[in-house]
Amino acid sequence: MMICSAVVIWPGSTHDAFSLGQSTIATTVANGVLGDRWLLGDSGYPLPAWLLTQFLNPGTGPERRYNKSLKTSRSMVERVFGIRKTRFRCLDRAAAVYNLFQKNGSKSYFTTLLRK
Repeated sequence: MMICSAVVIWPGSTHDAFSLGQSTIATTVANGVLGDRWLLGDSGYPLPAWLLTQFLNPGTGPERRYNKSLKTSRSMVERVFGIRKTRFRCLDRAAAVYNLFQKNGSKSYFTTLLRK
């Protein structure tokens, strides 16, 4: 598991879809640089051809299997965030040192750099 891109310009309350739309990785993927690879998202994201999201109302067996596979893959992404928050407690709101590097996402970027 590895973080390949980090966008830390906006505060944590900014919607992920907005952050993705403003990122260089969205432009890179949209230009076909990744070839036949895709990004994973949830139902809160828009639907460009390169972003895989779940079926909201899966009606067929293949749609249900697709949703299950996507959920399994996305859980790995969430696990990376959880591991990062465990190793760097300053990323967790419950941590006593939460205000460390608070401005402009530098705290998140700093801990991401430490793990690369």
